[in-house]
Amino acid sequence: MTESAARRYEWMAPDDVVRRVRQQYLEAIEWINHVERDARFATRFVSGAMLVRIGQAMWTRAGAPMFVGVLRSDHRLEVRRFSEDGERCLLVDHQTQRRMATYHTRTGQRAVTQDLGDATVVYSMIYDPSDVRWKIDAFVQELPAGWERRRNAKSLVEVDELSPRDSSGRDS
Repeated sequence: MTESAARRYEWMAPDDVVRRVRQQYLEAIEWINHVERDARFATRFVSGAMLVRIGQAMWTRAGAPMFVGVLRSDHRLEVRRFSEDGERCLLVDHQTQRRMATYHTRTGQRAVTQDLGDATVVYSMIYDPSDVRWKIDAFVQELPAGWERRRNAKSLVEVDELSPRDSSGRDS
């Protein structure tokens, strides 16, 4: 099989594993978006870069900001790109009806709600055998609007990794 042919196929986990990835992702998102999330549960839902990101956000909140935002949306989830060992994958979250509710931290009263429009975000997920659950490991990216319509366009090339010599831009 040629390299280009190998890239067209990807290993998919059994349906029950895919269901668990989706369910445990939604549990993690619910915890992340809870107004009064308990930091003691962080390692139950997130790991790696996402644990660092959430930890930094929670500890900077120690100064008790006056307002906190909670993102709510409807989710259509797509699980893709399982690693060969089956312990990593990507989760594509097509979010619709996205709303950011802003609450006053002292009173708990909602101050304002803002419509954010639809978005598609990608997270890497990792299976933690010690906790027997899938966790959000890292935020990968938010895909540009209309990306699905361009998915089969000849000009769109999916790249697994960029080598240092292939990178260009202002920071190189």
